[in-house]
Amino acid sequence: MNSPRPRPTVSLVVTVLNEASCLPGLLTSIEMQTIPPDEVVVVDGGSHDGTWEMLVDWAAGRPTTQVSQLHGANISQGRNRAIEQASGEIIAVTDAGVELEPTWLGQLVRPLADDPDVAVSSGFFVADPRSVFERAMGATVLPAVNEIDPARFLPSSRSVAFRREAWERVRGYPEWLDYCEDVVFDQSLHAAGYKFAWAPDALVRFRPRGDFDGFFRQYYRYARGDGKADLWRGRHAMRYAAYAVGVALLWRSRSSPLALAVLTAGGGIYLRRPLQRLLASPSDATSAANLAQTAALVPMIRLVGDVAKMLGYPAGVAWRLSDPRHLAPPSRNQPESADLRRGSTTCDLSVIIVNYNTRERLKGCLASLRQSRGVGDIETFVVDNASDDGSAEMVASEFPWVRLIRSDVNGGYAYANNLALRETSGRKILLLNPDTELGETALSELVSYLDAHPETGAVGPKLVRGDGSLDLACRRSFPTPSVAFYRMAGLSRLFPKSRRFGRYNLTYLDSDEETEVDALTGACMLVRREAIEDVGLLDERFFMYGEDLDWAYRIKSLGWTIRYNPKVVVLHYKGEASRQSSERATVAFYRAMHLFYAKHYRGKSFPGVDWAILAGIYGRMAWSLAKNALRPPEQRRVAT
Repeated sequence: MNSPRPRPTVSLVVTVLNEASCLPGLLTSIEMQTIPPDEVVVVDGGSHDGTWEMLVDWAAGRPTTQVSQLHGANISQGRNRAIEQASGEIIAVTDAGVELEPTWLGQLVRPLADDPDVAVSSGFFVADPRSVFERAMGATVLPAVNEIDPARFLPSSRSVAFRREAWERVRGYPEWLDYCEDVVFDQSLHAAGYKFAWAPDALVRFRPRGDFDGFFRQYYRYARGDGKADLWRGRHAMRYAAYAVGVALLWRSRSSPLALAVLTAGGGIYLRRPLQRLLASPSDATSAANLAQTAALVPMIRLVGDVAKMLGYPAGVAWRLSDPRHLAPPSRNQPESADLRRGSTTCDLSVIIVNYNTRERLKGCLASLRQSRGVGDIETFVVDNASDDGSAEMVASEFPWVRLIRSDVNGGYAYANNLALRETSGRKILLLNPDTELGETALSELVSYLDAHPETGAVGPKLVRGDGSLDLACRRSFPTPSVAFYRMAGLSRLFPKSRRFGRYNLTYLDSDEETEVDALTGACMLVRREAIEDVGLLDERFFMYGEDLDWAYRIKSLGWTIRYNPKVVVLHYKGEASRQSSERATVAFYRAMHLFYAKHYRGKSFPGVDWAILAGIYGRMAWSLAKNALRPPEQRRVAT
């Protein structure tokens, strides 16, 4: 007879800031839980309304309760600190401003306790109105439980539980966000492949905002968070479009009954869902007069919320585009500051291959690598970025000499390379794409070249594509403002042999000319270990492109040279991974251009140049997306 599975330990985590008016209700509801948590951890962000004193009094005599202050912390920072202090295997999260149903914690934790494969339990929240306005607010902004698709539902931080190990794996809540942090956290868990369970009976009661001013500020911040995190672009675009059409119809309705009819019908459709929620609420909740009064508030609440969103979203986008740290926010642990193990070299060469769903190309790459000769001791790493095409299984079965690192999340090219870089012991390190194939002596010739040029930090070969043409990315200049302008304006394509206009890809040089360059491509780039120890690891804010360019910039800034050696030729099929999602790859490419420019050149030119470069980058991105949309899938590509 199987013994019952032991109940996992549960830590309840709460963050608060100036919540004195509603905190007593939350604390009382915690005490009333039919299945209490093993511990309660509360972090206060620096309250000045008596919240902190209330918490200290409540925690006194409760040995399983921890309260602490983190002045100036946003909600993500406070929540991460609370989870770090917690000891439970399962973390249950809620916020001030709610009251928990007595069975909330038991219902929330049950899916996690019953099924070890479940990593996240999604609870639910309902309105707890105390006035006509709050009832109208709840019906307008909060979905009913029968409207939820469990497969797509992203749990709110008001009612969610997850395994501590999952929180650690996705590096916690995003501390660069002050609002919508729970959405980004949920998306990270989904991207990592964690299983979600729907727990609709794990209910908290949430009191809606009680006036238009508080509601406007709340929804402005929500939408600003969307803009900062680049969330729901389609939804926001549809809102702007709907109001543009509505204003046009309103203008036309002065003289056109048809426009008025269309506008009225559209408004009815727009208000249908909240009015249905009102009618479905308990009949004894209010009188018929109050019901009519509540329904009359719905259009105004909808309008105020939409205006707040339409103002907040561009503010968030402007914040995201204004600084390189905002464009692709880093993880809580800065990748550049992490060093290799200095002096821990036990072999001649470490080869790192990052793979994402390129099984057959990877097999060819490893087969060519196996034929290499004349190098000495080689260690080979394959980092599989959560592929679903059997790549990792193929490597494990057919290439047992490879050190396979399986990442549970596709964290990007820099992230995956860094996983292996920290484990390397080679005196030289080769970054290699899975869609490349090496000749027998390619590695030995690159290694010998680096040995013969002690001032050189990195060297790259001549890369040729499957059709025999040169891969232009194998030798590059840095995209200074002038170089970036020539590229964005198309002058480099029109005048490739010009020393001025052809500088980015050095197209004015003979492709067989050995030369010093600014940058190489990470598709095949041999780097001296000492150079990496000097500059640190790859910057993980670059997801798919630009990390090699940034690395080269940092290497050269410390006095190392970077060389292009065309005597070594490597075949590069190019674009195998990016073609699987050309739209995402295109956006990643142009965002990487922006991030590199903002990180290294922003503010160093004449006023207006930065915005002109930015407009050029995103104008080219829009053009590339439009062209790809008109091409057959097999012909779509990413500009590099």
